[in-house]
Amino acid sequence: MPIDDLTALGDALRAARKQKNLTQEQLADESHVSTKQIADIEKARRNPSYLILKALAKVVHLSLDSLMYPDLSPDEAGQNEMKLLYMNCPPEMRETLLQHTRGFTEELKELSKKLETKQASERNLKVSSLAYFIPTGRARHPCLAPALFPAFIRNGGLDVLKTATVFENPL
Repeated sequence: MPIDDLTALGDALRAARKQKNLTQEQLADESHVSTKQIADIEKARRNPSYLILKALAKVVHLSLDSLMYPDLSPDEAGQNEMKLLYMNCPPEMRETLLQHTRGFTEELKELSKKLETKQASERNLKVSSLAYFIPTGRARHPCLAPALFPAFIRNGGLDVLKTATVFENPL
């Protein structure tokens, strides 16, 4: 592994260990990896084996991807965290975790739809209060919108049927 990658790995391991409020000794006890190896990895002096990384990652609740590739996108990091939550759940409780996650996902989808509908309604309200400029024989005159002739207004990617009343200025 190149030195820059070893440094990034060491930094990621140290940050994860500190986030869990573990000392190197505590991490060593829980992972069955020596304190010297952990110190060497954190200082980029040792290229750890897959088995050592796996043991350390399990204790600090990180995926191997997040240790090996610290610049993961937020979506990739989230996927890794979901996998880790599943794998750290006791096997007999995993189905319960999945059922609750599915239910929560459906609730979030419904909430998202409600928010989209509310935002679309707010956009439509703003559009309906705008002044329109209608050409007449002499010039363009402003007219305000409430109701008489239909006009299709493109708003935020949504086609919305609006109505407007044309008031021509007799000047």
